[in-house]
Amino acid sequence: MFILTFLALVPRFLFGFLIVDSIWASRQIQNLVIKVFLALPAGVGISSLFSFVWIWAKLDLRIYVLMETFLVGLVTLLIVWKKRSDLRSFSQNIGVALNKQSSIWSTILVVGIILFVSFFWINSARDPHGKWDAWSNWNVVARFVYRGGQNWQSTFLRIYGHPDYPFLLAMSNAITWELLPKETIHGPITLAFSFTLSLAGLLFGLINALRGSKQATLVAIIFMMQPTIAYHGMALYADIPEAFYFLASAGLIPLFFSSHDKSIAIIAGLMTGLGAWTKNEGLTFVAINLIAWVGIGILFKEKLVIKKFISGIFLPLFVIILFKIFLAPGNDLLAGNQDILKQLLDTHRYVTIAQYAGRTLWEFGSQPIPIAVILFAYTIFVGKTKNSTQAIPPVLFTVSAQLMFYFSIFVISPHDLEWHLATSLNRLYLHVFPLVLLCLLMWIKTPDELFLDLKS
Repeated sequence: MFILTFLALVPRFLFGFLIVDSIWASRQIQNLVIKVFLALPAGVGISSLFSFVWIWAKLDLRIYVLMETFLVGLVTLLIVWKKRSDLRSFSQNIGVALNKQSSIWSTILVVGIILFVSFFWINSARDPHGKWDAWSNWNVVARFVYRGGQNWQSTFLRIYGHPDYPFLLAMSNAITWELLPKETIHGPITLAFSFTLSLAGLLFGLINALRGSKQATLVAIIFMMQPTIAYHGMALYADIPEAFYFLASAGLIPLFFSSHDKSIAIIAGLMTGLGAWTKNEGLTFVAINLIAWVGIGILFKEKLVIKKFISGIFLPLFVIILFKIFLAPGNDLLAGNQDILKQLLDTHRYVTIAQYAGRTLWEFGSQPIPIAVILFAYTIFVGKTKNSTQAIPPVLFTVSAQLMFYFSIFVISPHDLEWHLATSLNRLYLHVFPLVLLCLLMWIKTPDELFLDLKS
């Protein structure tokens, strides 16, 4: 069944790759790696948007799934046939590029991937239904869509969970079940695994394009060796997908700085919108990323960059606005909270949040030695790169602004503050952790730079 669930994701992988490749025409090997890891999240995201509008129009989901699969397969075959000669030469170039990679670093990466994948599947076998949020929200909404037919909107009557949350994961899992056709927990697990691996792969791909393969291997190992990453993946929460879309949106900024390819802004806009279609936290990231890209457009005197970012974000944002206006119930963090002013003036809340934030940051990663200590020590030992780091501030702006938003939400939260912090803060850090690693590994020296310094 696991093999079938992976096969059910293939059409959406191809769908995403076709879209990303048609927008971003670069044929460089490094950029191809990035496209490959963007493909599945892009495909399931766009597919979930179209399929959601489809069922909202009271049409049969199975018909949509069959149409999408057939059309994607047909278009893929036509493109492969049309460009078969180009694909042969391209595959030869890939082979040459792989032969140039250091065997030692490649071995380290392969071992890291094996350990990471093993840890994920061992824990998934122990908790095949994931954890609490998967039971009360993500998977149960998919079941409403798959089982409910015309009555799928009954999901908004749920007492527990967040009935106002968007439908990216729900539609994606429902589509997998339609393709099988069988409702199986293997579908959500496979999707979660694919997102988790795509997140590690995208982080590798971005650093590989910006700082080289050794630095990319290093960042991938650091990321995959954090038990909290695989844990939140196998828990079947939406936080790993959200972290992916955050990285895929703001993480493309340095790539634009290095290439000035305006089509990258379209991809960034699309990924930003899909992040908002994953969790409500992504709505704030829409505004933050828009500010960042407007600033970049002004800095480079490129108004077209701003227009391209907006064009990329338009479709998901349009569907989200319709969803929030006409379907979604009120948000539990804002509905019925009459004490916002009192909470804003309560200094004890600020102290409590700061204490929890510091303690959770120290414990983040679930390692015997805190990852913050390891990264700080390594940064001091290695030192700053001599290469340009001008692309880092815009990314750090998105990280700090998003964390400020999370802080403000805790201040006005209607829930018990300590419970709210204890159950969500670690996951909120996870949203920006890949972006922090991206900035850090861009800022410090690569192993080759360090070797040259030590040699001299």
